[in-house]
Amino acid sequence: MLLDDDIALTGVNYKYSGAEQYLSGIQLDYSDGNSSPIFQNENAADEEFNEIRVSASAAPRKIAMAIDNSIGGIVGFRLADRRGNVIVEEKWNGDGVSSSWDTQDIGSRERIIGVKVSTQSDDNDFNII
Repeated sequence: MLLDDDIALTGVNYKYSGAEQYLSGIQLDYSDGNSSPIFQNENAADEEFNEIRVSASAAPRKIAMAIDNSIGGIVGFRLADRRGNVIVEEKWNGDGVSSSWDTQDIGSRERIIGVKVSTQSDDNDFNII
């Protein structure tokens, strides 16, 4: 658990690649000037980061990923407040990719402090990076 309530998520840097444009790299930025490590697969090495800026005063209470309905690649990202009002939303999937949003609540005493990723395609509770 993040102990300093003054530190907040201020950015999500992401990469996508391939014909389906699945998420292939991610890094988080924080209000104290720190960033998470870069997580990316081999396809993302030559791709540039896209940036999503998040206000340090925003209070995200829901995080969602748009998941490709066919094989589970991530094709979108959303943060919302406790009422469901969208703080930021980004979708980057190509034409013809059908997806649905998988949303998780963020507790009132919780903060986004990291990322759990897999570079393998299997049936875990998280999707391909």
